Amino acid sequence: MIKKSSKIPTFKNLAEAADWWDTHDSTEFLDELSPAHLTFPKPKHLLITLKPQLMNRLRHLADKMGKPSDQLVQQWIAEKLTQIAFN
Repeated sequence: MIKKSSKIPTFKNLAEAADWWDTHDSTEFLDELSPAHLTFPKPKHLLITLKPQLMNRLRHLADKMGKPSDQLVQQWIAEKLTQIAFN
């Protein structure tokens, strides 16, 4: 069996591939594409203990900001880790 050459070029990097796909319709290449199988890592959990007064302050502030307290804590941790990484 003779292997048909691909109409999809070989790319040097992701930026080049993105630029090319921005100007081409993927439905024209369905015979050359295969299904993608995406997997998402399970989030890791960290259990911490807070004193009741601190937990109440956290919940109050999170409520004022309109977000769940665990989401606020995740935001703060991400911000602090970013700060530390760039110092």
